Amino acid sequence: MEALNEFTAQVANRSNNVVMDDFCGLSPEQMSHFLYSLFESSAMFSFCDDSRELPKARIIKLFIAIIDAINEAGGLKATATGNLPLKFCKSLAQSHKADNSDLASRFIGGIRSETDFEELHCTRIVAELAGLIRKYKGKFVLTKHGQQLLAKQEEGKIYFELFKAYTIKFNWCFRDGYPEIDIFQVSFLYTLFLLHKFGNTSLPQRFFEDKFIQAFPMACEMMPESSYSTPEQDVRHCYTLRAIVCFADFFGLVELDMESKKPFDRSYKVKKSPYLDKFMVFHLDNVASSRH
Repeated sequence: MEALNEFTAQVANRSNNVVMDDFCGLSPEQMSHFLYSLFESSAMFSFCDDSRELPKARIIKLFIAIIDAINEAGGLKATATGNLPLKFCKSLAQSHKADNSDLASRFIGGIRSETDFEELHCTRIVAELAGLIRKYKGKFVLTKHGQQLLAKQEEGKIYFELFKAYTIKFNWCFRDGYPEIDIFQVSFLYTLFLLHKFGNTSLPQRFFEDKFIQAFPMACEMMPESSYSTPEQDVRHCYTLRAIVCFADFFGLVELDMESKKPFDRSYKVKKSPYLDKFMVFHLDNVASSRH
């Protein structure tokens, strides 16, 4: 029995270390690190948090705007519902509409509260989860940790704190109407791996959707039936929205070229941004070179 158990363990270990086409050259063991070890598996990947160069990311622009307003006013007074003040939200929305014509369509009904400016609402929550800002005596203020990072001009660490809070603490389904299916968020490192591996050239979003479904076909089984679309179609839309647009693009890790601007059927060409390879390094010697 001992010999049989030892043999079984050896076979399982060999199987876990065999690279798989479904995982784009990763072994099951490596994939498990991507899904469950996250920031602990430094032998396979590492992050650069000491850079003073930041990506042109929307979350950074919005976070800086919040910090500037806090410093200028000595704290931003929270509303009765605990949100950022309406005057600040309206002013910031106006300036961002001028910088991004696509953003204007999201404010058709006007700004009545922070929640109407979805990306700002998300940034404020993530900054709190990251321990960079907090509410104190009815005002949004910097935490001691946030003050220290800003005083030392450690922009890279601030970005990394926001990144960790968004990927680990913030619930991605909060930003869309799709069901709470964890695999879209849990696989965020695999999404970055796909962008690193294939993103040197601009590719249709469907390419990355295909790779995601190939690795995690169970996502189609988890997606509820809909009278308007198939589970696979919903998985594709949800993956592009959550993982590519609301995560990678929000953090400045991809460059998107919109092919279709239809309100409910937008499509993109996807290419990794130069900052991705500066921010994250993969140590996977046995992963084959890029191939489709």
